Amino acid sequence: MLVRLEDEQARRKGQLWRFQLTSDPLDFVAKVAKIPASCKKGHVVIAPAVDTDFSLSATIAAAFMGCFCTSPRDFLKEGAEPPPGISYNEKCRTAKQSFHVAVSAALAEDFPTLPQLFRAIAQAPRSSFKFYLSEKKLCKFFKRSVKTTPSIQHKIFVLSKNADMQAADKKVKAIYVTPRRFLLKCAASERGVCPGWKKRD
Repeated sequence: MLVRLEDEQARRKGQLWRFQLTSDPLDFVAKVAKIPASCKKGHVVIAPAVDTDFSLSATIAAAFMGCFCTSPRDFLKEGAEPPPGISYNEKCRTAKQSFHVAVSAALAEDFPTLPQLFRAIAQAPRSSFKFYLSEKKLCKFFKRSVKTTPSIQHKIFVLSKNADMQAADKKVKAIYVTPRRFLLKCAASERGVCPGWKKRD
């Protein structure tokens, strides 16, 4: 379970549900990557729906590593129903599609964990993900590849600010996307059930 240190109640509940806890998105990705998907182990990310370095990095980690993601408030809800949240389909280790991603310099300045997170995902065993240190290199790759493979446009992204998008060359503007819009492109189940939850009578 990935959860902030300040979310003490959520951490206590995670421990009661027998989760191993970490507050570092990079450590979380490294640990999840070591567990084969066939083991069907449940991984949970607790992150507020706000645009902070931790929350964006944590939610993107959930989306690519195939985790259940919810907010601290929703995770702490009690009752006969499981905590509401999203179960993402794993994209890191699928051979069916590959992702090519870069982070704009302006976005990386505000969210320094994002580039490190994408690098960690790209380095995971059997990862089908490629991270570009330079958005210019990714743009060159896009211009070169889209001519012969138009569908690749749906697998190439430069995470950026709105200002970066507006300033981008018309030929590559389509691959620029804000982090939140990027997350909307990540497939998820309609309703996820939090791993570790057991129905209480």
